[in-house]
Amino acid sequence: MPKDGTKTKEDIIKKSLELFSSKGFFHTSVKDICKATGLTKGALYNYFTTKEEVWFACHEKASQEWRSIVFSGVRKIDNPVDRVKKVIENDLKYYIGQDVLIGGSFFFRMLVEFANESSPIGDIIISGYNDLEVLLASWLDDARNRGLLADGINAKGLARLIIVTLSGAAALFSATRDLSILDETIRQLHGYIDHLKL
Repeated sequence: MPKDGTKTKEDIIKKSLELFSSKGFFHTSVKDICKATGLTKGALYNYFTTKEEVWFACHEKASQEWRSIVFSGVRKIDNPVDRVKKVIENDLKYYIGQDVLIGGSFFFRMLVEFANESSPIGDIIISGYNDLEVLLASWLDDARNRGLLADGINAKGLARLIIVTLSGAAALFSATRDLSILDETIRQLHGYIDHLKL
């Protein structure tokens, strides 16, 4: 690896992440990555041997960025209902709404692109959504057990509703660039959750 290899590798990941987010995996070629980074194919292959390998590095980077934004300030919140609300606000207002990635939501783009695809990439994307659902459901279960939500609340169903709503808002915002969609989604989800409190 060249002397400035770490910087070059980071640049490949950054530029490729923007390409995958805006064009998708299948419509991004190795040639596109080379053009964006100014590298030859040979130079690119010093760092990554396949487009899939680039994608996995991009997924790791995107996941780190998403977690740092979406879970910011969440650990210090004791009330599990307020934790869920904070995740909703952080995701829509500070991740989707701040254009962290030029192309929009990397995860939503990949979810749509790999729908019904049985592949390691598709499995990783679905796994991420499932992990978030499990986490939100655990917080909602905790809230119900602590008497903060009504007994009849289906924590898993509510967690899934939240994720579906977040995904829909991300898609509409990507298409319209209308920030009021995100603000209204936050308001409606928060209001719905508050309605379920005891």
